[in-house]
Amino acid sequence: MSNTVWEQRGNTFTPGSRSLQTGVIKPGIYKCVNPDDGPWYLERTMDRFTFPFKVYGNNEGITRRVQTAWDALEVGFGVLLNGLKGTGKTVSAQLLANWAIDRGMPVLLVHEPCVLSLVLDALEQPAMVVFDEYEKTHAKPEDQHLLLSVLDGMSRSAHKRLFLFTTNTKKFDENLVDRPSRIRYCWEFERLSDDVLEMLLDDILDPELAHLRKDIVSYLSTRKVLSIDVAKAVIGEVNIF
Repeated sequence: MSNTVWEQRGNTFTPGSRSLQTGVIKPGIYKCVNPDDGPWYLERTMDRFTFPFKVYGNNEGITRRVQTAWDALEVGFGVLLNGLKGTGKTVSAQLLANWAIDRGMPVLLVHEPCVLSLVLDALEQPAMVVFDEYEKTHAKPEDQHLLLSVLDGMSRSAHKRLFLFTTNTKKFDENLVDRPSRIRYCWEFERLSDDVLEMLLDDILDPELAHLRKDIVSYLSTRKVLSIDVAKAVIGEVNIF
């Protein structure tokens, strides 16, 4: 049973004193705020992520794998999504966050180093923690060390945690890779699959320019790195000119 009392003021939630009362954080998106002149608190930013655009890629496969593992394992685990900007990592992370919300979990977004161990001690319920662009938010060795200690404590935690990392670097943090107790699954986002490129052409290319379809595919196939953003821009240029 949870013993933390959460004091709510608008969209901010501050842990109160211990008591026999039960206090839980409702499912939704939160960020940790750690002001210089006061104690940390959680701020609710939205109910869930929305997508005012069509989502492409193998997102269902990733979500299904994580969901199956979450249901099968007794302890929490980490997931790493790695790749250059515009390859779909953030969208995949947001879809996973929505899945966690549907399962009744709060999702904590970590945009800067915070007192995560204290936050998770107070958050006495299953939760997802998201580190977007981890290599930037935790560039300092001391911040990485504190985070690794939190990851290593997953097996001893009374409540399951799902830690989700996105990175834009080709070189993984050596403290995260090949350590299943910290990162259980890793997906690399490189170039678009042929299926996704064909879907983009179906959706974006002007039908009157269908005769240029093979030329566009041929040109894009020469690129060492091909993101969704680049493919959309190229097809858009063909439509204009």
